[in-house]
Amino acid sequence: MIPDTGEDGKKTYLNGGENCVVVVRIPSNLKNEIAHKAKINGMSLSAYIRNVLIRDMLD
Repeated sequence: MIPDTGEDGKKTYLNGGENCVVVVRIPSNLKNEIAHKAKINGMSLSAYIRNVLIRDMLD
């Protein structure tokens, strides 16, 4: 459960912990478009995906 510590506290919690490897199978066209969007936003693919997932978790 995400602690009820305000938005900044929740983001800190979700960004905490050790890194782990997650394998997700997606079409290559989707992966390429996500990577392009990440680059436009000045992020790596992994950072962009983490950002999107955290935003979704906080909604």
